[in-house]
Amino acid sequence: MSHQDGIRRPVVLVVDDDEAVRAIAESDLEDAGYEPLTAQTLSAALAIGSRRDVNVVLLDIVLPRDPREPARARAGLEAIAEFRAVCPAAEIVMLSAHDCAQLGMEAVRLGASDFVVKPYHPAEQLVSAVARAIERGRTRREVTYLREEVNALKGTFLAGKSPAMRRVMDEIRAVAVTDAAVLLTGETGTGKELAARAIHALGPRKDGPFVAVNVAALPKDLVEATLFGHERGAFTGATQSHPGRFETARGGTLLLDEIGELDPGLQVKLLRVLQEGEFERVGGSKTIHCDVRVVAATNRDLREDIRTQRFRQDLYFRLAVVPLALPPLRERLEDVPELVSLFLDRYARKHARPRPAVDEKVLDHFCHYDWPGNVRELEHLIQRLIVLKPPGKAIVPEDLPLEYRGVGRDPPAEGNGNTELRAWVEASERDLILRTLTRCGGNRHKAAAALGIHPATMFRKLNRLGIQTD
Repeated sequence: MSHQDGIRRPVVLVVDDDEAVRAIAESDLEDAGYEPLTAQTLSAALAIGSRRDVNVVLLDIVLPRDPREPARARAGLEAIAEFRAVCPAAEIVMLSAHDCAQLGMEAVRLGASDFVVKPYHPAEQLVSAVARAIERGRTRREVTYLREEVNALKGTFLAGKSPAMRRVMDEIRAVAVTDAAVLLTGETGTGKELAARAIHALGPRKDGPFVAVNVAALPKDLVEATLFGHERGAFTGATQSHPGRFETARGGTLLLDEIGELDPGLQVKLLRVLQEGEFERVGGSKTIHCDVRVVAATNRDLREDIRTQRFRQDLYFRLAVVPLALPPLRERLEDVPELVSLFLDRYARKHARPRPAVDEKVLDHFCHYDWPGNVRELEHLIQRLIVLKPPGKAIVPEDLPLEYRGVGRDPPAEGNGNTELRAWVEASERDLILRTLTRCGGNRHKAAAALGIHPATMFRKLNRLGIQTD
């Protein structure tokens, strides 16, 4: 199902009180493929800018504010800020009959992006200035987009610099710019919906709606009507026609969460939507065409469900054009401190409390815990600690529920012991871990399995022995 924006000519607003200048500029811009708009006064130009999406404003320096007022020498320069407020996406190019470097520098300082001297020699000079301005605007939007991209991928369950999360973020960036269907897999609490939102925010449909539906949370007899809508009288209580989520998500992204719980009969209807881009409402005969990007998510093993005939194989391959697996928190424990800091900031602000300090031993406990509820469990724990802890007091191990304390910790050393023996044991352990990591291609989770230890224990040993992994 494709999504294409309509082709639109760049809009150029020419603001000049000289009718001949406006006419020439309008003709040249039209011939160059632009959509020219003209205004004789500042008030008329600002009114146009407030109504239209303007790409470039060609603004004379000497202009009247209103038709009944005389032109003032610096009116255009003084109005730059007003145009910036009314049409912030537009590039402003100043026009002047005087070739004055100081005037040009002042215009740029006030927010203009270029300065063109009248009359234009050759005639293409004005069109070239407009083309440069449009390119500058495009570059500015790309920079803004990249900043939005960073913001979309940080401050969420997706935070972290571990190899596992770097891989996930790289895959999200790569798939977001396409319109391919994505299947997000991972345990509960790993951030599948946030990954879907990031894909939407970074993609071509970011200005469209993002609609999320948890299939498992809906009563089975309402799933079809919720997804595809229903006509009046389709079932008891259907007193009015109602659009489904596929219609409300038109032009945007639809997240089908817990897709593995979808009834086999509805799997056929969903397959048709993905193949043909069309469906009928419940109780209706009119075919509705939809333009939606579908992202599905599940914590089930759909391949096993295919084997047991719980899930259609053809639907699986339609949904999993790009499969993306989110790792559990226990496989990226090095991200725990960053996540803790993120949640401390978030919930201290939410509950209007000072951000508490966290004892290092608390972080140590957290880095040795399995986190069966993943990032969501950590988030809820931090929120609980902030709510219950008196303001100004640091979070210490005694504040933690018992299950979070001392999990997977080595027993303390007894006495001084034999220093040489301890050093020999540590060197042997380091050598064994390094050889195992090499054999497992640097994958610490595979190395932990090969050594018969928990990944959390492996992470702790790597930290203690100063071993870096990619």
